Amino acid sequence: MTEPEITSSPEPDCRFCDVRKDHELLGLALVRVLVPQRPHISPRDGGHLLVVPRRHVRDRSRLTPAEVLGLEYASLVAALGLTQTLGTEWFNYQENGNWSVENADAHMHLHVYGRARRAVTQPYGEALRFPTRSELPKWEPPKLSEHEVTALRQALERGCLNPDLTELRAAMNALAP
Repeated sequence: MTEPEITSSPEPDCRFCDVRKDHELLGLALVRVLVPQRPHISPRDGGHLLVVPRRHVRDRSRLTPAEVLGLEYASLVAALGLTQTLGTEWFNYQENGNWSVENADAHMHLHVYGRARRAVTQPYGEALRFPTRSELPKWEPPKLSEHEVTALRQALERGCLNPDLTELRAAMNALAP
């Protein structure tokens, strides 16, 4: 098995390499937590955040051990933030890749889907439903409000201080270059 490449340049047309500052909720050394440009789940249904490696990699198999831990750490912090801000009760963590599978320059990312009993569009306890590629242009779930984005940003900063994540944070930092 070959080791993943440690360095890569940002891709000029990659939406995850060139992130608008207002879409970034939390920026760590190796990963970021982002507000999706087109959320898959509305705030009322539990919310949706993205965890994205800073380095442009196509899939999880190319991540370094530190990036893997960073991805897991940030996904837990994102879940804590959704719980504190939107009252989310359950989570689905998914790497879908279906809509970009034909894109050779795809950037690996992890979806953190919040689930809530009050959900209307994505019923709690049922599989998530997504549109087909042809339905995408008409599909627009409600986005987070500015107030929710601000509250999430603050909750994620607090989540980084969560004592339950101390060991994971230490392991991630020990492996970081």
